[in-house]
Amino acid sequence: MHRNGIGQNKNKTRPIRCPSGDGTWCTVADREEIHQLLLACNQAHFRQANPTPFGQNGNLSNAINPDDPDNSIVNLLIGDGFPWEDLKLANHQWIAELQQRATTKIDLTIAPTNFCQKFQHMKENKALSPS
Repeated sequence: MHRNGIGQNKNKTRPIRCPSGDGTWCTVADREEIHQLLLACNQAHFRQANPTPFGQNGNLSNAINPDDPDNSIVNLLIGDGFPWEDLKLANHQWIAELQQRATTKIDLTIAPTNFCQKFQHMKENKALSPS
């Protein structure tokens, strides 16, 4: 049992209002029915990006598909070749922001000497000290 604003409620599932198929609203209190409604809603919400240009059903989905041998990933990153003139201006601007800005490679290797240099200059904290 849990408490609500009015008193105790033996049923832990609160009724919810949801749109019905005919445009009206209905109240649902059955736990399993609420579960099914949420699954249907989440599935539709999850798929909302599919019809966008780079979504699964979009006309540019193959352009960024790493498994497609004819993808345009490298061309997008270097800003070379924009064969999609039928896109909206906002999409062109978004694609332009994907272009790689840095041209030099950054070394990401970490050697033991890097750790030694860093920890030599750190002030020892007694709470973190093993002794």
